[in-house]
Amino acid sequence: KVKETLFFDAHTFYDHEEDFPVKNLETYLDLFTSDSAAKASYRVDGSIFNMYSRKSLEQILELSPDARFILILRDPLSASKSMHLQRLKYAETALREHSYDFCECWATLPQRAKGKAFPPGCRNRMLFRYDLLYGYERYLDTIYQLISPEKLLIIDYARFHAEPATVHRAILNFLQVTLQKLPISAVNASYTVNPNALQRWISYKLRQ
Repeated sequence: KVKETLFFDAHTFYDHEEDFPVKNLETYLDLFTSDSAAKASYRVDGSIFNMYSRKSLEQILELSPDARFILILRDPLSASKSMHLQRLKYAETALREHSYDFCECWATLPQRAKGKAFPPGCRNRMLFRYDLLYGYERYLDTIYQLISPEKLLIIDYARFHAEPATVHRAILNFLQVTLQKLPISAVNASYTVNPNALQRWISYKLRQ
């Protein structure tokens, strides 16, 4: 029941190997053979950081040469602003952006490229590198080199947002899954932790 295993892409998502949640291939495969997983009709790894690393893609294809990949690309500026909001959902300093001002955070990217200007205690620097996350041109050549066209489905996020039912059908067809009627609903509504709530959380932590 783990949506994002962060196994093949752990080296991209985490700065330190000791933080990797799945330590070896055996443990990873166990996620798909457990009693609860065995009851499922389909088992899918929803990890999203595989696209950023040749190593990730090569390891996946080594394990499963017939693997299929779905890549949903969003307008880079819109995606960057959305990730900025995501980083403001957290009260923990290490996962939280330093400013509510997106432009102010964007202006730190040259420093972050040099390993500076990250939140104190940050152990997931990639999450704050909007230029790397949404500079798709950095990765597409590698993706096209490693994955054959018939095993790669690229979706425009704008179309997914506008026509979710159509895109769902396209995904199921691509995965060669018998078409089913899927419920469509909005999830993961954006929100931020307001400054007052954040201050209360910090005060609570300091008292512990």
